[in-house]
Amino acid sequence: MQWPASVLAWYANSAGWSGTDTTTAVAVALAGSGGDDQWFWSPDVVTVPNTVGVWCVPDTGKVPVAQFDLYRIGDNAKAAHALWVANGRSWVWSSVWLAGMWHAYMAEAKLGTDAPLPGVPASVSFRALRSLDGTGQLVRQAQLTRGAILDAVTHIRTLR
Repeated sequence: MQWPASVLAWYANSAGWSGTDTTTAVAVALAGSGGDDQWFWSPDVVTVPNTVGVWCVPDTGKVPVAQFDLYRIGDNAKAAHALWVANGRSWVWSSVWLAGMWHAYMAEAKLGTDAPLPGVPASVSFRALRSLDGTGQLVRQAQLTRGAILDAVTHIRTLR
């Protein structure tokens, strides 16, 4: 499935990025895979690893996520974030980053980071949704109605 920037931003934030790092992570995903969670690229060169999923995670065995899980957007985001942290909070492991292709997607990534998720009521701020953790707990960062919170939680659970 091809995910919009707003959904990519939610997963990036859930994986551990924040602020402008979230925006950059979304730009890298858009540039590399177009937001496609089934992305797979196998280069012709034997020494270059296959890349998998939304964040084009290299299949090098260095990621604490099995190959099978890299096609799940949440796991792919966590694997990409783990690589980013392991490389000094840097994208040096990403061919998309090294080639500079992500620059062209920064405006779209910024819009996605600031936008509400598709299908979520406008009364729910994206900032509040980003705080939804794996247990379904929503940290209140904005004045939300009970119904809007329940709608948001239901929507996020359908994305996993």
